[in-house]
Order: sequence, then structure tokens, then C-alpha cells
Amino acid sequence: MFRLLFAFSLMLAALPAFTSAVQAASFDCSKASSFFEKTICGDPSLSAADETLAVAYATALGGLSSQAADRVRADQRSWLDFASRLCTQDAQPMSAGNFPLVEGAYSSNCLQSEFTSRIGVLEGSRMMGKLRIYPVSAYAVFVDPEADPEDAWRVGHQAFSAPRIDGQTPEAKAFNSFVDTKLGDFATTLAAAGPTGRGLETGSDEDADLKVTAVLPSRITVERTDSSFGHGAAHGEYAITYLHFLREEQRALMAEDVFSGEDWQAILTKAVTDELHREIAADDLMLSDDTDLTLVVTDPQRWDFTDKALLIQFQPYEVSYYAYGAPTVRVPWAQLSGITTEQASTIAAGY
Repeated sequence: MFRLLFAFSLMLAALPAFTSAVQAASFDCSKASSFFEKTICGDPSLSAADETLAVAYATALGGLSSQAADRVRADQRSWLDFASRLCTQDAQPMSAGNFPLVEGAYSSNCLQSEFTSRIGVLEGSRMMGKLRIYPVSAYAVFVDPEADPEDAWRVGHQAFSAPRIDGQTPEAKAFNSFVDTKLGDFATTLAAAGPTGRGLETGSDEDADLKVTAVLPSRITVERTDSSFGHGAAHGEYAITYLHFLREEQRALMAEDVFSGEDWQAILTKAVTDELHREIAADDLMLSDDTDLTLVVTDPQRWDFTDKALLIQFQPYEVSYYAYGAPTVRVPWAQLSGITTEQASTIAAGY
């Protein structure tokens, strides 16, 4: 039974310049030519992932302006090149043989993970709160300059995905600039490196994934997950932060938008400390001195909101063991009523 490589077919229809894709509207796996295509055809899970990717890609393009659609298509081209070279030993597309072993598992598992990741990026293209949100992304893959020929992890990568508002309205321009500023040096370095990662010298994989989680009348909230995996390390590292864009003011949320008074930092720190003691067992709790904790809990990038509580995001190792994960502490607004601004309830509830 023939399997359709929908992702490549759709890419070819939309991107005629991508000459390494299969030259057909649908693909008969008995005629697979490239090693990458044969790998997908020969693995049922990859073939299914490819079909899902095709649906996600077609859906992502729906309703976009021509400029935004062109960017998504260009990013998909870059990703296809990236995916064909990521799970190899030399950061080049394979032409024969078998995928190398990576940590005891064949690199088809690496490809499966990368397909899943790209599908997640494309799923960020949708309508939210009357705004058309779509993702932009960049990818680089390169040989780890510190790797020995016998190392299992010889190829490194860097990647990011970030949201955009489609259109040329003042809000769209302000929000898109806000996100670019928050990506900072990471995006600038990756753009300069290009898809082959020229100039990147790192022994780790680095990813930044930004997704819009809320579009409300008062704010747009973006969740950012940064992850890093040092080659040869026992496990990866990650961090979760939040970016809040105030829509009326068209700027980033600041601490003084939510809290006021000379003692608000100390009061908030105590409230968070009390919640930590309630939520995490004493044997698992690892608190640094009050100054370090205050720097964390008063940073708006550690905050998320509900109408009932302020959520404080901690990272692995900050207040507990790595196995505990990234704890989130919930502090009811009722406990903070004496230090909040008049605007705080509007920001928290989002109206």
C-alpha cells in the first residue's frame, strides 16, 4: 500500500524552488529517491508524523497575509533542510547506510522527536482573540567542534520559534518588536550563523520556544521555554518564563504596573515563602537567602496570572531538586491586597 509523503508534496506545491523534494503531487514510497524520504517511508511512525505535519503546515498557512505566508514557507524550507541533517554524524544529509546510534537508540527516534517539535510550532498559527497569530522560526545544525570522532553526540543545533501578529497595525508592529527584543542575542546570533551554524562553537543543543498562551483585552501573554542539552550530560536543562505585553500601553509589563508601596517586595517574598513551605515537603525544599528569592519573585517574567491568584514560576534547582521539576507557586490575590495597584485586577483578569 502506498504511503503519501504529504509534507513534501505540500512543500513542493507551495515552494517550487525546493528541488530536493519529491517531484509529484503525491508520493509513491516505492519510488522514494532520497535517503531522507526512504527513512520516512520505511518507518510507520515517521510516515504518520509526516502526514500530521502536512495537515499542520496547510492549516498554518490558512488565512495569512501573503507576507506572513511567505515567511512560514521559507521557515518550512529551512526546517526540512535542518531535519535532513540534524540526526546524522556530520550535519550533512545522508545518502546511504543506516542512521548512527545515538545514546543507544537509532536516530529515527531523533527524527520522530523533531517532527513532533515542528508540528507543535505550526500549531501556534491560529486566530486568538481576533488576532491572527503565526510562528516564525530559525534553525542551525553543525558539527560539535569539541566532539571526538567516536562520540555519540557529534552534531549540535540551535533553534527558536516565536509568535507574530499578522498585519501592519500599530499593535502588531509593537508586539512583534517586543518579541524580537526579548529574543535578543539568541536570535541575532542564530540569524548570523545561518542554517549551517557557521561560527557557532558550542557543545550543547540550544532551543527557545515562544508561544502565545493568552490574548485578552488588557494583555497578550507569551510562554517561553528555553532548553539546553550539553553533549554527554546526564540530562538537559530548561527554564520557563513569561512575557506580558500590555495592549493599551503597547509595551512590556513592569512590576510597578501590579505592585506599589515601599515594602511590596518583602511582603510578596514572604507570601511566596509561606506558600513554598506549604506546597513542598521540608526534605525537598531548598531555599537560598531572602535576597536571591526576592530577585526571582519580583521579576515580572516569572509571573503568570489568574483572576484568583498570582502564579510565580520557579526553575529546576531553584527551590527544590531537579526531579521535582519547575515548581509553580500560587499566591491568592487576597493575600496581596494591600500592595497591589488599581490596575492589577485588570491585568490579572485580562479585561
